[in-house]
This record gives sequence, C-alpha cells and structure tokens, in this order.
Amino acid sequence: MLAVVKKPRIEISLSGSESAVSEILEFLRSRYSISVFEDDRTADEEASVNAFETDFWRQTTPGALLRGYRLKHGFTQEQLARKSGIGQTVLSAYENGRRPLSQRAAIKIGEALGENPEKFFRHVK
Repeated sequence: MLAVVKKPRIEISLSGSESAVSEILEFLRSRYSISVFEDDRTADEEASVNAFETDFWRQTTPGALLRGYRLKHGFTQEQLARKSGIGQTVLSAYENGRRPLSQRAAIKIGEALGENPEKFFRHVK
C-alpha cells in the first residue's frame, strides 16, 4: 500500500501487520490530507513498477522535476540563482510552469546542482 501526503509532499510504502498499517494511516489522516493506493498483489508477485509508465510521471512537469532536484540538494531558489547565474524570479517561473525550461537553462542549473540536465525533462518514448 502506498500513502501519499500532498502537502508537504511525502510518499510512504506500508506493509506488515494490518493493525500496524491501520495505526500509521490513522496518524497520517489526523494531520494531513492523504491518498491511499492499495496494492492487491501477493507477496510473491513482482512489486516493481516502471515509473515512466505511471500517471504521476506523465503529469510531472519539468518545473516540478527542477524543484525536486533543487530541494534534494538543499538549495533555496536564491542560492541556486546565484550558483547558476539565472535570476531567482526566472527559476520561480520555471518551477511554477509560467515559463518553459530551456535546454540552455537546464544545462546551467544541472551544472550548479551537479546533475545531468536531462533529469529535468520527462523522457518521451
């Protein structure tokens, strides 16, 4: 079972005794709005999913990916702006989908974060 808290963004995979899982879900529901996705496979079945085939991935924007990598590295927009040479308001516009992320900007941001710039874009098959 997967529990997703939308704000703050948290994903938790739960398995184990039904009572323990229920207790954790009750705690999360008391504090956050959550979505729960049941996994109806048995323990013997393959539990992996190709992330690129999920609705979540198809709906993820380059700005959301950029924000995720920025936060992963512990940068504020202001810090990343200084390190990449891209204005903070422009970074904000990229992250919030008000401006499309260009390849040139992705390269600068990737260099600043030490990440491959391709990671900011969904791969189209």
